[in-house]
Amino acid sequence: MLVPCSCVEPECTIKHLKMRKTKILYHGSPKNKLKSIKPQRQTFRDKAEPALVFATPSLPLALIFTTNPSDKWAQMGCFGKQYYIVIKNNQKYKIKKSNGSVYILETKNFSCDHHKGMGFDEWFSQEPIKPIKTIFYPTLFKAMIKNKINIYFVNNKIFQKIKKSKDHGYKILQKLSPEK
Repeated sequence: MLVPCSCVEPECTIKHLKMRKTKILYHGSPKNKLKSIKPQRQTFRDKAEPALVFATPSLPLALIFTTNPSDKWAQMGCFGKQYYIVIKNNQKYKIKKSNGSVYILETKNFSCDHHKGMGFDEWFSQEPIKPIKTIFYPTLFKAMIKNKINIYFVNNKIFQKIKKSKDHGYKILQKLSPEK
């Protein structure tokens, strides 16, 4: 069920109408063969929130979450339609040697609050969700490259500059080359 937004912005109304047409969502996890995705407590979005299942209408964004990113070693997001992940050099193995799964979910029982987290790209449910399909990725790095996610491995100094920048690292990343 979609929770309507209290905004009166035309762009917001258009995005909510598109959301109603969304038939599936994606949930990325480093855990494979899940039969049910259970709500978990997340503290990086809103400490007052209950345990939630998160999902997205974007396959590339879900794929980023298969790395189980931590604010201590990763920064991720989207500039326009270009998804990216910045990883500290000492954590390269998180995607170079790892596998993961993206679970396809029905939108039933999901809501979106575009004022939190990643906005319209981030949906949530308080109910356990049974996947309708699973996509297993044996190598996350290859899967991210194939799905056109910009991956940057950086030293700690650059990583800290990106984390502290007001533009989420946009100007810094423009000067760097993503992995190929």
